Amino acid sequence: MSPIVAALEGLEVGPDAGRAAPVGEAAGLSLVEALSRVPDPRKPRGVRHGVLAVLLLGACAVLAGARSFTAIAEYAHDVGRAVLDVLGVGAVAPHESTIRRVLQRVDASALEAALQSWVLPQLSAQPAAEGTPRREQRRVLALDGKTLRGARVRAADGRVWLPHLVSVLDQTSGGVLGQVQVAEKGSEITAFTALLDPLDLDDVLVTADALHTQRAHADYLHRRGGHYLMTIKANQPTLLARVRALPWTQIGVADRQRGRGHGRVETRTISMVSLPPCPDPGPRQSRDRRWEPSPAAF
Repeated sequence: MSPIVAALEGLEVGPDAGRAAPVGEAAGLSLVEALSRVPDPRKPRGVRHGVLAVLLLGACAVLAGARSFTAIAEYAHDVGRAVLDVLGVGAVAPHESTIRRVLQRVDASALEAALQSWVLPQLSAQPAAEGTPRREQRRVLALDGKTLRGARVRAADGRVWLPHLVSVLDQTSGGVLGQVQVAEKGSEITAFTALLDPLDLDDVLVTADALHTQRAHADYLHRRGGHYLMTIKANQPTLLARVRALPWTQIGVADRQRGRGHGRVETRTISMVSLPPCPDPGPRQSRDRRWEPSPAAF
């Protein structure tokens, strides 16, 4: 038996799989129930393969190594009747053109919300590994943007550009909790709060690159009860000068790691220093408050 069949036994595919669950049941959603909330972009007339079956088929194919619409179609035709029955696929597997049209036209925002409603309870329910120190059990989220080199987007005026996605990732599990597309790398700043708003940030550490080392972002995370670890570069010249002026030779190195990646070998060191908290100046002086970096920023 295919290992995917055993994995799918908990998906609860059945006659009521397409029924949208009430909002109050979101914590107990299965993957099928979550994906059933994604609307079908096609007109009902002539539809042979439901959008839910196509989404589940695409998810299984990608997990099995498929990286194109053609590969997903080949998986659908080769996987066997046992898996197709579990996924709710009809007597005939969908053709590549059907898979391509459905996946290209599906509402990306609705699909993103459906997957997020499923993955967040899954991560919350996972206990920490036995023996993990308490200080290492804090949830850590990484926010970063990447340009998709293998994709092209054609605008209405004929201009072709590379899509740029900003994602937030759970560092423990490696799961992507959300992503939004922005016009270019400089637009990542606007995606910061949009990605983090739906998430519980209480006592959560958020890491980001120098582009997000902004007063507004630090204040936002502070209000949400979170912590931040951000890179300080020349986009914050005053803060960079203050950090460089610290007596690093006297502080010493707390940890050193050496690794290989992106075609080069890197050695990274970390030194820790705690700064006193910035006193609350009161509402009348809030505009003149000096921004103090978090103790986790070094």
